[in-house]
Amino acid sequence: LDLAINILRNKLGIDDESLATNQIKLSERFIQKYKLGVDLGYFQKGRLGTTEKGFKFLNDAVSLFS
Repeated sequence: LDLAINILRNKLGIDDESLATNQIKLSERFIQKYKLGVDLGYFQKGRLGTTEKGFKFLNDAVSLFS
């Protein structure tokens, strides 16, 4: 969870292929919360990363996981 949240702090994010290559597996709980963030416009769809809005309100975006 900590690694995934730290990835969100990187403006470039990471794609699904890179996650698989580096053997990073996301929990179902993280995926559910991430999808909520996508719906709210904080996170990118199809890529682990923030949108411009998500980066601007990073604390709000990351708080979805608590």
